[in-house]
Amino acid sequence: MSIVEIVTIILAVLGICISIFIAKEQYEQVKELTSISKDTKETARKLKSDARTREVISVFLGTADKSVGHYTCVFPIFWDQKPLPLITSGDYHAIQVIQNFLGAENVDLLTVTEKETAPIISGNVIYLCSPQANIALESLAPAVKVINNKCDEEPKFDNILLPCWFGDAIIKDECSQCEKTIKTIWVPEQNHVLRSPSDDAYINAAKLKKGAVYKDETIKRTDYSILMRLSINDNRIVVIAGIHQYGTWTCGDFFQKLIREEIKEYSEVFMSQDDIVAVIWGEFSVKNFKTERCGVYEQYLWTRKNNDIWKRVQF
Repeated sequence: MSIVEIVTIILAVLGICISIFIAKEQYEQVKELTSISKDTKETARKLKSDARTREVISVFLGTADKSVGHYTCVFPIFWDQKPLPLITSGDYHAIQVIQNFLGAENVDLLTVTEKETAPIISGNVIYLCSPQANIALESLAPAVKVINNKCDEEPKFDNILLPCWFGDAIIKDECSQCEKTIKTIWVPEQNHVLRSPSDDAYINAAKLKKGAVYKDETIKRTDYSILMRLSINDNRIVVIAGIHQYGTWTCGDFFQKLIREEIKEYSEVFMSQDDIVAVIWGEFSVKNFKTERCGVYEQYLWTRKNNDIWKRVQF
């Protein structure tokens, strides 16, 4: 083989190597540009999503001029010989949802106990838990008395008539034949007492000794709650409260889905500037501590314009 042939072969091999190197470099550059493009698109999508979330929050929690401002979140706590108080799981979950959307710096947490005097609160307020457990809410909107599936009281929030509210109903325990008071939701419009499907869990758990573990063989628990928004003196009052813990937890998730616009059926109603009261149902996974499903129960959704009468929304 001549020197010319050898040189030709070497140059050909070098050309192939250079071509492979250039192709590899181009591939890496294209790959990097594709990654940057994806990151840019994801960043833009997230910024757009965050902006939309802030917009929805400003509509639901903002005043007439859509300025959200500061909120005070009021919820019950319990002390049990520990330096930190105990917060029921449903309330704690709702607190996290509220702080995530409003920002922790925009929410003042105000705790109350059964032994305290109800505090006087002004401004925008979010009440967690039913009035039977939250004395601050109880002072403004006490639970009505339900006797024999009837109620002679008008449910009110600070003298504002409500289309439904929490009630105390007396029932007879089938096992002990003793009378017990349970939480319910009273709907005056239909003279209807709405009992939680999870009453049995709380009745049975109340029979256990302190510290004993309640073993729930039910995989999923259903409960009801009330989501309410009122405009009073240019301030917003919000209530997120379940009959039981499951209800508060799932109501918090309903609120979260509402803000993220994952619930379309009621978006126009909830995103209006009207006062709103809704009964929410939720299905809670006991094993996974997760809301499986939630929505407005039996179309129990009312709105009120300019301090007028409450009107039930028809779908």
